[in-house]
Amino acid sequence: MELVRKYVWVSVGAIVIGAGFFFFYTRFYRDIKTLTDFSIAYEKFDKAIADFAVAMSTGNSNPSSVAEESGRNAEMTLTILQKQANERISSLIRNDAEFMRTTLEISVLARKEYEVVKAYNAALKDSSDGDGVSGLNVVNELKNKRQATYVHFQELVKVTKGKGHL
Repeated sequence: MELVRKYVWVSVGAIVIGAGFFFFYTRFYRDIKTLTDFSIAYEKFDKAIADFAVAMSTGNSNPSSVAEESGRNAEMTLTILQKQANERISSLIRNDAEFMRTTLEISVLARKEYEVVKAYNAALKDSSDGDGVSGLNVVNELKNKRQATYVHFQELVKVTKGKGHL
């Protein structure tokens, strides 16, 4: 009886340790997946907003043309980017709060950039004689801010990887 009681406690201890390991491993894996998914969503948005900006400058003669299709694609990728930016990261990742702050900042800048490009596109459709230089300057400024913030995000990933927490 004494022997059985001893093995029961060893078995219970092994199950508890295994469950703890499984819990932390799955949380850590989810954090890695969240950061990876955000990077993928960012790259897709970056391409989609660039396509939208190019399409709006070349496709103004036909309003239902490539410009509108690229606008829908940019909006869809922006929605995905915002969803990924709102994901929570556990404390198992170093700089977790900084990651979440940075992803939200990128999301806000991306939304502003999309809205300015969309408004600029509408202004170009409405007026044929507008120069649009001020709109392009705003778009470029927002794009540069968004890209600089993403570079900061990538630096956080490198620092975290270097410390062995990612």
